[in-house]
Amino acid sequence: MTKFTFALAALGTVAAFQAHAETAATATAPAAEAVVVADADGTGNYSFDEVQLAYPTVTADQFKAADTDGDGVLSAEELKAAEEAKAFEN
Repeated sequence: MTKFTFALAALGTVAAFQAHAETAATATAPAAEAVVVADADGTGNYSFDEVQLAYPTVTADQFKAADTDGDGVLSAEELKAAEEAKAFEN
């Protein structure tokens, strides 16, 4: 019975160590910062200037490529698709 208790305690120690190691690794990993594009004029769309405030390196060509309907602004869906495709990262 003593060997069983010792083995159980050892197993618990290993499990606790692994859990701590995973938590420590997660805690030290840099968190990705969420980029927020503000709809400053309240139109429900995003102009080049509004996108450029959040993504300073975005070019006019990148913006035009994301504007799939060609209306000169990005809808919420176009913006989301561009962000998911990392279209504004240089």
